Parts: sequence; C-alpha cells; structure tokens
Amino acid sequence: MKNKKVLVTLANESYLDQAKQLFSSAYFNAGWDGDFLLLAHEVPEEKLQWFKDKGILIKKCQAIPCERFNGKWPPVVLSKFYIFTPEFKQWDNVIFLDADIIVRASLENIDQVKGLHAVTGHRHFSSLWLNKIHLFLEKINYSPLTELKHQLDFTDKSFNTGVLAFSTDIIQNNTFESLIKLSNKFFALSASGEEAILNVYFYKQWQELSSFYNTYPDCLIPEAGLKPEEVQGAILHFIINKPWLKKNPFYNEWSKNLTISNKIGTELPKTKNFTTEEIKDILSDIEIRQNKRLHIKFFNKFYQETDRLIGLVGLSLKRISPHSYHLLKKLKNN
Repeated sequence: MKNKKVLVTLANESYLDQAKQLFSSAYFNAGWDGDFLLLAHEVPEEKLQWFKDKGILIKKCQAIPCERFNGKWPPVVLSKFYIFTPEFKQWDNVIFLDADIIVRASLENIDQVKGLHAVTGHRHFSSLWLNKIHLFLEKINYSPLTELKHQLDFTDKSFNTGVLAFSTDIIQNNTFESLIKLSNKFFALSASGEEAILNVYFYKQWQELSSFYNTYPDCLIPEAGLKPEEVQGAILHFIINKPWLKKNPFYNEWSKNLTISNKIGTELPKTKNFTTEEIKDILSDIEIRQNKRLHIKFFNKFYQETDRLIGLVGLSLKRISPHSYHLLKKLKNN
C-alpha cells in the first residue's frame, strides 16, 4: 500500500545541511508520518548517503534547460518544477517546503488538501507581486508582454512558492514540460526565479492557505520586539535573514534541529498540535505584530526626517541670527 503523502524540499550540494534541518524539524516538531523526499540538484552521489540511511527518498535533478535564464537566482530554483512530474502521482498529496524554513508544529491540516494551496505573497515583501513584474516588463519593453496581458490580470494576488500543498491530481502528463516551455518563452519572468512562472501557469487555479503555514519572522523581529519563542506559526519561512546565520535570533533553534537530525527514526517526535481557535488567535496576534512593525518603521522614519529638517532649519537660522540659534540650542540641551 502506497504512502499517501510526501514532504519535499530542494537542495544543491551547498544546502544539504539546510535540508537536514528541515526534515528534522518536520519529524520532531510536526510528527510527520508520511514519506520524506529530497530533490537533489546535481548533488554528488557520495553526499546523499546520509539521507538514504534515514529512509529519505532521493530524486536526482539535472539542471532544467532554460536557455535565457538570466535572473539573480541560481538554476537550482527551477528544479522545483520536478514536483509536478507524473512520478509524484504515486502519492495523493505533496507538501513542498523551501530549505530556508523551520517547521514548528503539525502539518495535518494541509496534508490532505484538494487542488493547489499556497499563501498569498505577503504585502510587506510581495504585495501585488504580479503587478511589479508587469511594471518591470514594461520598463524593459518586453515584447511578449502583450500576450501575457491577455492571459492574466497583473493586479491579482499572487502566491508565495516557498510553501506549496497540493493533491497530485493537478499533475498532468505534460505539466513539467509546460513549465519548462513557459520559462523559455517568457524568459524575463525568470528574473524572479521560479515564482513568476508558477504564478502564471497556475493563474486562477490555486486556493489561499492560512499564513499560519507560511509565517515570515522577518516581519516580526526585531522591530516588533518579539523573541523567537514568542513567534507563532506552524511553518516559519525566512525570506531575508536566514536562520543558519549566527546573528539570526533563530540560529540556536535551527542549529539544534540540525544536530538532532541524526536521531531521525530512532527517537519519537514530540508533535505540537493547534486547535482551529488557537490558530485564529495566533493569526490575529501575527497581524497585530506586523502592523506594529510597520508603525515603528513609519515613526522611526518620521523622526529621522524631522531631525533632518530641524537640522537644516537650524543651519539656516545660524546664518540669519546666530544669537537665536545658540539660544534654541541651549534650550534643547537643557
């Protein structure tokens, strides 16, 4: 009898520790009881043994031929397309997680979804993301833009591809090949990695996932004053400040997950589950914290600009009336 679900991440030779940490956090914190699978992008065979010893499945990925891939992202990101190959239909459901993620709690609410589910691109990072791509394409006078305009509305919401949960009935025999063709046809989209291509291909064919399953700590720390243990969410996705960097507040947690990865399969996980009401409360708190972060940034900017303007006014006053300038300066210091 086949296992009905699989959790997948993608890594090249330089990101194997990140993959180990991800699988470890999913095993110990989420109690993941489905299959694990590593999309190994051009990883030498000898470096895959650790994963095989842990019972983690391996899908070897060759670089996808995108002739004009000229983005800031390395070619490895396009290997995410492999999760849409027919061989993944041996499972009923797939959860894909980027390697810059820490799993904190159970994934049972998203492991049996129907269709493609993802979190809307967060407004602090990618609000109206498709529209930004649209403006970029117009700026470079991108000739296929007219065709794209007929296919989609650039002001629609887009989804973040760092967390994808889907049922494999969305995979057609030609889905993988179609994604490659799309990458080559609209090559300028590849400037944003695989995310633009997937958003175009699955336009109007995805459902919104709760941000509880794709929480961005970058929005919550440090401006909002939260400590790592206060950040809630089943899946923490680090967009900017990566958790394997020692200056990241989550480094100790990430490092611990990596260390205990050697115990996968030999020790029982300690799964943390949340009720629907608890998730609602957490999401509400996340929203409050994110808004607080924006307010803090706004007022910091306001005060910076105010000080700058006061400084300019002071310089002018000093030239016009040195006596008044020194009097105001004395009052300020007092």
